[in-house]
Amino acid sequence: MGLDIEYRLRLEGRVYVLPVGETFIGRDSDCLIQIADDLVSRHHARLTHSSEGLVFEDLESANGSQVNGEFVSGPVTLRAGDRLRIGLATMEVESSRRTQTMNPTLRLTLCPACGALMADEMSFCVQCGHRLPEARRRFCCRHCGTVLPPGEVHCVACDESVTGGEDPEDASQ
Repeated sequence: MGLDIEYRLRLEGRVYVLPVGETFIGRDSDCLIQIADDLVSRHHARLTHSSEGLVFEDLESANGSQVNGEFVSGPVTLRAGDRLRIGLATMEVESSRRTQTMNPTLRLTLCPACGALMADEMSFCVQCGHRLPEARRRFCCRHCGTVLPPGEVHCVACDESVTGGEDPEDASQ
């Protein structure tokens, strides 16, 4: 349940995306969320993002922490819209469902002219401007934009039949 949700904390116009695992709040420089306030302990509180959701814990701080206006004495499971108060700082929890995106593997190659590292589908080197031979160029699916080898008739990304696609340079103009 909790790992398919992205949690964020809004504090004074800044938004912190909370990673899976522990996030510390406090004055100390090793805290992801640092609050420069004498009422805040060096390691004041901990947020834990796990499969159970998002849990807030005060770490026995000198001045305590509040969730929705109530002081907390143990772990509290948070939801979107909950408000945390630590010292003079008030934070709001936000959440959204993570969207699954396809992360294609980036293939790298070396420029034959200067040796710079470059993406395999590039038609020229950004370091020296050397243009690669036409046979090395890749083509894009007209339906989803996925890079395809020249002459490919089926796009594995969108499962559409294609007729060769178009040159990525022509598609971007």
